Amino acid sequence: MRKMRLIPLFMENENWFTTPQKEGIEDVFFEDGRGYHLTDEAPQEAIDSYNEFYAEPEFYDENGNSFKREGWHIQA
Repeated sequence: MRKMRLIPLFMENENWFTTPQKEGIEDVFFEDGRGYHLTDEAPQEAIDSYNEFYAEPEFYDENGNSFKREGWHIQA
């Protein structure tokens, strides 16, 4: 069974990620619409956590068929 986290693993170390504010950008999102970017110091487990955090969610209908919702990502 997978351990439930209160915050994603990549956010557990301040050296693994950056934010627009840390980069001197006066916005809460980078141009790609994300609020966090990884640094070169992030290990593979942090990269995996980041990719999972930003992965498109999977939605299922009443028959268990997967589908995508439109408009999920925030556009800057």
